[in-house]
Amino acid sequence: GDGTTTATVLAQAIYNAGVKQLALGNQAGEFNRGVKIASIDILKYLEGLKTDVTTSSPELKEVALVSSNGDEEIAETITKIYKDLGVNAVISVVQGSGVETEVNMVKGMQFDRGYLSPYCVTDKIKMKADFENAFVFLFDGKISNFKQVLPAVEFAGAKARPLIIVAENVEDAALRGLAINHMQGNVQSAIVMSPGYGNKRLERLRDMAVLFGGEVFDKDTKMEDFNPNHLGEIERAEITNKDTAFIGGAGEQALIDERVRFIQSQLAHYKGNKYEVDILETRLGKLSSGVAMIKVGAMSKEEGKELLDRVEDCKHAVKAALSEGVVDGGGMALYSASKHLSGKVFKEEVSDSLKAGYTSLLEAIKTPFKQILINAGQIPEVIEAGIESRPTNTGYDVKKGKYVITMIDAGIIDPFKVVRIALESSVSIVGTLLTS
Repeated sequence: GDGTTTATVLAQAIYNAGVKQLALGNQAGEFNRGVKIASIDILKYLEGLKTDVTTSSPELKEVALVSSNGDEEIAETITKIYKDLGVNAVISVVQGSGVETEVNMVKGMQFDRGYLSPYCVTDKIKMKADFENAFVFLFDGKISNFKQVLPAVEFAGAKARPLIIVAENVEDAALRGLAINHMQGNVQSAIVMSPGYGNKRLERLRDMAVLFGGEVFDKDTKMEDFNPNHLGEIERAEITNKDTAFIGGAGEQALIDERVRFIQSQLAHYKGNKYEVDILETRLGKLSSGVAMIKVGAMSKEEGKELLDRVEDCKHAVKAALSEGVVDGGGMALYSASKHLSGKVFKEEVSDSLKAGYTSLLEAIKTPFKQILINAGQIPEVIEAGIESRPTNTGYDVKKGKYVITMIDAGIIDPFKVVRIALESSVSIVGTLLTS
């Protein structure tokens, strides 16, 4: 669902073509330029083909089905959540304790700030930090030394619970202290940059304080005045280098409702001021929409892990489709781009090495489609000939073993964002390999 296999197949095909062309005497820098120009042309072509989708579009369910390996229950669960909560829905996927999959709505929020340092990572493959039953220390300002957070660290350590610090910045001296305590197993911790700027940052921290049942600790407050009431509490945190999701806040609903009413009154006050209204609406959405928590049930640990991965893939694919639209799936979008651009005419002054790079990428992007055919026991050349002899936009459904009028109509769909990132990533990786 996230395009990793496509990116790998593409990178291998581009690299093989590059090695061959360099052996024939083509210059690496010019070859890479040709590849990059081709990638830009390919994406421009695909931009013109993509179809935008909404939470009510039937194509969204097809994306969910493809990315979940045809699991109807997973696809229905994910699409329903996005339909109920909208395109900015926050979804947390965890291993359940039973055999049935459950979906619960809990308090929480997500924002586009990640961890300051990767020392906190718990999943080294996904470079993600997952913490359960954590304290949240909301600090208004920069933390310059470890003593400023020591009382919070000691309290979390005494309770044997993780501590997440949200602050404007944490300088090296304090960072070292937190990292050492984390790596020695004293206190699990993570540092997250607080969202917003200036006074807006403080208001975002106050929103979180209400949601998590804590208090914002002012930078001018003496550490002797710290008390456990400053710490908010959450059921779960999911932190990457780009964003953070806090799930299951311990704040009182009455106080949350009061905060929501306050923001709504501010909206009325700033009516007509687009800048202020946009910020307030964002805050209101994050404070009131909540988080959908999917607890994946399974008969065994092994089955649970496989199902968990499928749900995660489905979630990311649907989010990508809502973000940038969809294109033909099954490798057909890239295959079509290759056919469309193959007749490009170059200016006389363009070097042979650049031309080689351009044409090599056009040939390489056919590889995902061909590999799918091979995996299905088909002969690519035979299927390609069949597509060529049929009307434009004809595709091939490998599961049913037949040609289709269009891939999208047949329910074989890829998020454009997934295809785009797979292409950009593979081109970037191979460019580095061929010139280093």
